[in-house]
Amino acid sequence: MKKITFVNKQAPALNSTNLNQLQNNIEEVFNGEEAMGSIVVDDIACKNILPNNIQSQTINGVTIIRGEDGSLTFNGTATAYTKLEIVSNFKLGSGTYTFYFSEEGTLSGNCFGAIRDENSKVIGKDLQIHNSISINSFSLTETKQLTINITLGTNTTVTNFKIYPMLEKGSTITGYAKYKEFENKEVYSVDEKIIGTWVDGSPLYKKTIDFGILPNATSKKVAHNISGLRRIAKMEAIATNGDNFFPLPFLGTETNLNITIYGNKTNILITAPIDRSSYSAYVTLYYVKTTTSTASVEE
Repeated sequence: MKKITFVNKQAPALNSTNLNQLQNNIEEVFNGEEAMGSIVVDDIACKNILPNNIQSQTINGVTIIRGEDGSLTFNGTATAYTKLEIVSNFKLGSGTYTFYFSEEGTLSGNCFGAIRDENSKVIGKDLQIHNSISINSFSLTETKQLTINITLGTNTTVTNFKIYPMLEKGSTITGYAKYKEFENKEVYSVDEKIIGTWVDGSPLYKKTIDFGILPNATSKKVAHNISGLRRIAKMEAIATNGDNFFPLPFLGTETNLNITIYGNKTNILITAPIDRSSYSAYVTLYYVKTTTSTASVEE
């Protein structure tokens, strides 16, 4: 672990290609000035927990292009005060977090990033964006429902101005990574979790439903309690009697052994033509919603 020290300065832009160089040349970068604050750079994988809902668009004279890596490129002059929501109703648990942008390109005017809680209170500090990385490390003592946005002031001109939004756990800056790019573990929860992005850029959610015992020669439905369900992207289910396990749907050697499963906007429904009440199942849904929910990010 190496420490960057600074006095009244913003840290230089970090990315995967310059992180090692920055660590190796830290004294040269800051000229050995006395520290009034510090940023710790750790040799660990990046973990961006910030879903980015801003899509390619033209608004108030500014054209925004969203890159496959989650970056946002701005061109034009803002004809009005322009606020863009990265995410709203974003549920974040207690702990320490760091919110920052890596940037490149030209900016003339005012541009800042901000985090507000459900009462519109500023969390940490607003990020003033001036062609260098801006940092907001903050701590939450309880779960908060947050809105995170980028704002361009009126008459602000941007030319190939690219922003990489990043939120990671802790006070460590590891450099930009695409949202969830370095997340390797998989978590199953009865609570709704944001786990990624759907093909249209919408948040992708995941939730596991305890279906209970399977039906006895009939159909059974269980409410999944997902509000605003727009599309189910994938459904997984495993049934067990404690000794045997099989996936659902189940295709038996005879038709009367088949077990079907499907979902709609309200329920999960399983049909068994024979008695399967000695088995129980959990059903995991991956889905997209009509509106952004207050789900927390899978950790």
